[in-house]
Amino acid sequence: MKKIFAILVIIGVIYAGNYFISPLFIDEVVEEDFPEVTTMTEQDMEKMTEVEVAKLMEDSAASDEEMEEPMAKEMEAESAIKVKSGTLQDADSSHKGSGDVHIYQLPDKSHLLRLENLNVTNGPALHVLLSTEANPQGSLTGDYLDLGDLKGNIGNQNYEIPSGTDLSLYKSLVIYCKPFKVIFSTSALN
Repeated sequence: MKKIFAILVIIGVIYAGNYFISPLFIDEVVEEDFPEVTTMTEQDMEKMTEVEVAKLMEDSAASDEEMEEPMAKEMEAESAIKVKSGTLQDADSSHKGSGDVHIYQLPDKSHLLRLENLNVTNGPALHVLLSTEANPQGSLTGDYLDLGDLKGNIGNQNYEIPSGTDLSLYKSLVIYCKPFKVIFSTSALN
């Protein structure tokens, strides 16, 4: 019976060590494009014939492949409005983060959080939070909106902000480790 208990304890320790410690040594790279936004309404689509719709879809797919990055960035700026921005900073000497934070209003009036050039110390169960605190340090004390799990600790990522969210309440973005209640990186939002 003692051997079985010892084996179960060893398995538990290995599992916990893998869950809590291995993220510190493993980077997850996520490269999401800025979402494609269209200004064509459903009424516009309804007025088109099936042949015109097919041609439009075909042209759109071809132009996406041929479009150069500067042109894509220019179109992105024309279709989405940047409403808040910031730069990620280290939380402390062992929890580091860098990259750009942008919140966009899309043509359909929805909002999107975009992390660009993200590079954050990895950890277990990291979440992306909008906080009412201007400069959270140590632990969170104000209200926050959890946008979900951090998709990866390196790269470019998008997070949908729930409709009806009053963005004027949120002063910062926080990369937060939920199990240990530790801030990994913050960015003031201006």
